[in-house]
Amino acid sequence: MTTTAHLWHVLNDAFAAADQFGGLLPSPAPTTGNSGGGFQLPDVPPAPPPELTGYFSTFLGAIKWIAGAVAALSLGVIAIKMTLGKSNRHHLAADGAASVPWVFVGLMLAMTAVSVVGFVVPSGS
Repeated sequence: MTTTAHLWHVLNDAFAAADQFGGLLPSPAPTTGNSGGGFQLPDVPPAPPPELTGYFSTFLGAIKWIAGAVAALSLGVIAIKMTLGKSNRHHLAADGAASVPWVFVGLMLAMTAVSVVGFVVPSGS
């Protein structure tokens, strides 16, 4: 038996076996619009599990609190560096001043991420 004939025989057996499960397998249904043909899959909206509903908003609140606390500590460290750099350590003061925008950018990213996630994923509470 040649390779092509063997492949044809295997495919024929596979299709015959699949035909036995005709009621179990989904059949292609015509779709509407510009999506073409194929299977229609259900579009289920996201919903949190019932036992995690309250924990999600608590988690997002904790992220906001941690980001705010880290930003406050960072600004305190920057203030100390700038104060110490005033006398004969100009590089320390410059390094502290250059860090200020990064603290605010990091804080804005953290707060924006929490707000976007809170908007996209419903907390259910």
